[in-house]
Amino acid sequence: MEEKTATSPQDGRPIEEAIALFEGLLQTSPEDQVSLEALSLAYEQTGNLPLARATLIRLARAIIRKNAHEAAAAVITRLQPLSENDFDALEALRSLEALVQGGGGATADLPGAAPDKPARERLTGVALRRQVLRREMELAWKLHEAGELNQEEYAAVVEDLTRLIGHDQQTTLSLLHILVDRAYPGIDRVLHYLAKTGKRPFLALEAFDIQPVDLGDCPLDYLLGLGALPFAQMDGEPLIGLLNPLDKNLPADIAAHTGRTCHFYLITAEAFDAGAKKIRELSAPVAPPPEA
Repeated sequence: MEEKTATSPQDGRPIEEAIALFEGLLQTSPEDQVSLEALSLAYEQTGNLPLARATLIRLARAIIRKNAHEAAAAVITRLQPLSENDFDALEALRSLEALVQGGGGATADLPGAAPDKPARERLTGVALRRQVLRREMELAWKLHEAGELNQEEYAAVVEDLTRLIGHDQQTTLSLLHILVDRAYPGIDRVLHYLAKTGKRPFLALEAFDIQPVDLGDCPLDYLLGLGALPFAQMDGEPLIGLLNPLDKNLPADIAAHTGRTCHFYLITAEAFDAGAKKIRELSAPVAPPPEA
């Protein structure tokens, strides 16, 4: 039976611009994993499921050739539902699972392998930024679908996200930061939409006295890279400010990595940056006094 392409309910012009951008990047770097993942998501958002699947399989093969086992987990999660009726997807999935096992991982610990448990793998570096890019791209699309970003604004945000992922000095990759940098006039409306839709109360963090938080063995930089700011604790339970409250997996992942029951709030990008600076200062080791 001929496979049909799903129809997108929205005008696909901004997505098509993003697709053209990623395809251009892949002409010069055919196995760039960030561009391949972003392109597969863009195809998925337009409803072009065959191309989304083909690009995802292409990404899997690039990961296998580069032996990049740290990038395999997220792709395994996306390949699993495709592998039931697609031999190429199944072959790529099995190869990625073998890669992870050979690299010291275990497929039982991968996202999606145990749906009742959050992912335990702690990504770092490019793999972490790639995961955040995927989540922020999905957030941008949700805002576009909801009418909070028009076509031109959506295309500009996607382009900025793709550009910023290559900047190592960019500690936190977030859509809210991009909107602030662009002086987006509807930022208050977007924050209201995120708080209401994500069911996370908006918190004016500027009014809080930021305190060190017990995160167990979870590094502070890991949480900041996810767009999560621990700013206080109540009865031993961390209070966490989020930049992307629509990411349903993020709270469970944070709770799993910290080993704590956490409480989550929406905060602004400006409050996040100021709070991150403060919490770093509080967490820095204190130098011993000079000897007399």
